[in-house]
Amino acid sequence: MPNSENLFIVSLNKLYKFNRNLVLVDSIDFISKCHNINITNIFTFAENDFIVGITNGNGVYTNFGSGEWTILDKSDNTICKSIFSIGNYLLVHTNKGIYSYIKKGNVLNFNTVYASSYGLYPDNIILCYPFKDSIFVVTKENIISFSPFLKDTGRSNLLIYDFIVDNTHFPVSAKAEIPYNYKKFVFKFSTFDYTRMDDTRFRYKLGDSNSWIELDNNYLELTNLSFGRYYLELQAVNKFTKLVLARKILPFEILTPWYRTWWFLSSFNILLIGTIVFFFRRQNLKNKVFEHYMMTSQYNLRETKIKLLENQMNPHFLFNSLTAIKSFLLLRDSDNAKFYLNSFSKLMRRFLDSSRSSLINIENEIDMIRQYLILEKMRFDNRFDFNIIVDKEIDSVSLKIPTMLIQPIVENSVRHGLFHRPDSGMITVLIKKIGSDLHLIVADNGIGIKASQAMKQSNTTNHESHASDILNEKIELLNSFSQYNITLSNEELNPEDLKYKGTLTKIVIKGIFYEF
Repeated sequence: MPNSENLFIVSLNKLYKFNRNLVLVDSIDFISKCHNINITNIFTFAENDFIVGITNGNGVYTNFGSGEWTILDKSDNTICKSIFSIGNYLLVHTNKGIYSYIKKGNVLNFNTVYASSYGLYPDNIILCYPFKDSIFVVTKENIISFSPFLKDTGRSNLLIYDFIVDNTHFPVSAKAEIPYNYKKFVFKFSTFDYTRMDDTRFRYKLGDSNSWIELDNNYLELTNLSFGRYYLELQAVNKFTKLVLARKILPFEILTPWYRTWWFLSSFNILLIGTIVFFFRRQNLKNKVFEHYMMTSQYNLRETKIKLLENQMNPHFLFNSLTAIKSFLLLRDSDNAKFYLNSFSKLMRRFLDSSRSSLINIENEIDMIRQYLILEKMRFDNRFDFNIIVDKEIDSVSLKIPTMLIQPIVENSVRHGLFHRPDSGMITVLIKKIGSDLHLIVADNGIGIKASQAMKQSNTTNHESHASDILNEKIELLNSFSQYNITLSNEELNPEDLKYKGTLTKIVIKGIFYEF
C-alpha cells in the first residue's frame, strides 16, 4: 500500500515500511504486539494510522491516533475480508457483515453493521467496492448499493398483527404454545407503509430452511405442522432491487402430544419392560415348577424302584429264616427256636422301620447287620463267626447312607462263600472314612468268587439268590441322583489259597456329607 512518501508491505505477521527507494525503514512484528495473529489486509488514513485486518478470527486491530495497537472489534471469531473508506467512514467487510465506523479527529467510533437487518447476508456477499459516496455490494443473487451518509435508507417496519390457529387468536408479542391437535395456522402482517405498497413483496422461511418462499399477499397459511419449536422469518423486500426493507421473526411452539412426551414414553417403556419381565419371570416360574414336578416324579419313580428292589431282597431272607425256625422245631430245640424267633421279630421290625425312609444312619444299619448275622450264624450251626468294625472318626448317629447296601453283600458272603466251608468261617464288616469318601467293606474267607460262580451255574435248586443283581441295579438308580456317586467292586481276598480264596467286596460312597 503506497502513499506519497512510503511503501507499506504486509506479510502474514509483519508490517514492513519502505521508502521510495525501496529501502526498509521500519517493521512491526505482530506476533509479539498482537498475540500471534495473521494479517490479510491493511488500510491507512495517514502515514502512521493503520487499520489491520486479521484472518484467524482475532478481529481487526488499529494503532489509529495513539500509536498503541488495540483491537477495533471486540467480538470473537471476526474475520476481516477487506477494508476501505468513504469520506470519514471506515468500512470493514467481515464474515459477520459490513462494519461501519465514523472518524472524528483521532477517534474511530462504531456506527452500525450492515447485515441481515439491512437485507445483506454475510454468507452471500462476494465483493464490496466503494464508488463516490456509495457502497456497491455484489452478492450471489444481485448487486446492492447504498450510501453510509444517508440516515434513512428507505427501510420500513414489518408488523405481524394477527396470529390465528383454528379460529383461535394467539399473541404475537411472546412465544405462543399451540396444542398439537391444531392444524390450520394463519399469519397476517403488514409494513403499514402505503407509499411503497406497490413496490413491496413478502417472503418467508420456516425453521432451518434455507429457501425463501415468495408470497402474493400479506398473509400466510400453513397446515399440518408437526409438533416442535418453530421460527417463522418474514421479510418485506423491494420487488425490483430485492433489497430487504423490513424483517420480522415470530417464534412459536406446537406442543408435543401427550403420548409422545418423555414422561409418557418413559412410563410406557417402564411398564412394557415390567410386563415383559413379569411374564418372563412367570413363565420361568412355570418352567421351574414343571421341572420340579418332573424331578419329583422321577425321584419318586426311582424311590419306588429302589423299594421294589429292597422288597425283592427281603423274601430270600424270610424264606431262609422260616426254614431255620422249622428245622429248630423239627429237632424239638424249643430254646433256640424261641431265641431265633425273638431275634427274627426284632430284625423284621428294623426292616419295617428302615423301609419308611430311603436313608438310615450307620448305627441302625450296623445293628440290623448284627441281628442278621446272629440269625444266620444260628442257622448255620455256628460254622462261622463275624466281626463289625466302625471307624472312630465316623459319627454313627449323624452319618446316613442309603438303606440295604451292606445286607445283600453280607448275604452273598454267607450263602455263596461260607456255605461251602464246614468250619472256621469268618465275616468282617469294616466301615471307615477316607477323606470325603465312605468305604463299606465286607470280607469273608469262603470259597471265593470263581468257585462260587461255578457252583451257581451248576445249581439246580429253585432257591437261587439274586442279591448281587438287585444290589447292582439299586446302585445304578442311586447314582442317577445328583448327591450320590457310588462304586461297587469285589476281588478275591487270598488268591494264592487253593481252597478258600475268600472274597473282599467294597462299596465307596464318594463325597458323602452328613445329613443329606
